[in-house]
Amino acid sequence: MINYELHTLKKHVSAKEWEIGSVFEDRELALHEAKILDNSDRYAGIRVIAEDHNPGTGQTQTSTIFRGGSNFKEAKAKVIDGTAGAGKRVVSPPREFAPRTRAATNDDKRSVTSLVPMLLLFLLIGVGGMYALYELVPD
Repeated sequence: MINYELHTLKKHVSAKEWEIGSVFEDRELALHEAKILDNSDRYAGIRVIAEDHNPGTGQTQTSTIFRGGSNFKEAKAKVIDGTAGAGKRVVSPPREFAPRTRAATNDDKRSVTSLVPMLLLFLLIGVGGMYALYELVPD
């Protein structure tokens, strides 16, 4: 099954970290939403990532199907005008990208580490329940 993730990059964030704004199952809906956000000029960057996960092999192939945002528009305008200086990094115009295999990310690791406190809580409740039964049940 293919999922489409809409990633956003806020203008005021200095760390330049992408956030997942929405997840869609429909490609056209994801692209439509991305174009609406791109026209708003609210975000420095917008992209739509297509993820195709194969549960049999555990592999996930990802590809970028849309790029936009104010940073992207400024860089594209510099390329078109020819004002981009030599040695400066310029974002290329949107295009279809070849899929690539994705390894485990920090988000995958965070979901595992968030289970630890919950498991400790269940263990504590279980031990407390056993102690209560030991005290309350007559010999």
